[in-house]
Amino acid sequence: MKLSRTLILPALAVMAFGGAFAVAQGPGKPHQGGDRPNMTERFDLNGDGDISRDEVETVRAERFASADASGDGQITLDEFTSFAEAERAARMAERQQQMFERADANGDGVLTFDETGGRETGMFERADADGDGVITEAERQSLREQMRERGGERRRFQGNPENE
Repeated sequence: MKLSRTLILPALAVMAFGGAFAVAQGPGKPHQGGDRPNMTERFDLNGDGDISRDEVETVRAERFASADASGDGQITLDEFTSFAEAERAARMAERQQQMFERADANGDGVLTFDETGGRETGMFERADADGDGVITEAERQSLREQMRERGGERRRFQGNPENE
C-alpha cells in the first residue's frame, strides 16, 4: 500500500522519536540533511520505489531496538541521550571523512599544506575585488552585502514551495 507524501512525512517525523531522530521535516520543506539518506533510501527496504507502512514500521522497530540498550522494551532518558549522541557522532565522523576526501586532491590519504588552503584562498580572492593583495574595509563591506543577498535568496528559495 502506498502512502501519500503529504501524510507520510509528518508521520515519519513523529515515529522517529521526535527532534533528535527526525527523518522528515514535513510537507513542502527541502531536505537539509546534507549527505544523509533521503526518505526513499532510508525506508524503501525492498527497493521497489514505494514506501509501505510495513517498511516504515520495520525501520522504526530497528531504531527503537538500537536505542533500547537494555533490551527491556523501554527507552530511558539515558538510553535516548546515548542513542542521539551516537548518531550525532556518526554523522560528524562521516562529514569529517567527506571533508578530508574533498581536500585530499591527489587521493593519497594525507593533506599537504597546499591542499588545505583552497577555501581561504578562494574567499580572499573573492573579497579582494581589485586584486591588489589587500582586502580593504570597503571590500569587506561589499563581501558582507553579497553574502547577505545570497543568504536572502536561499531563504526565499527554501520558503517557496514552487521552488522545490
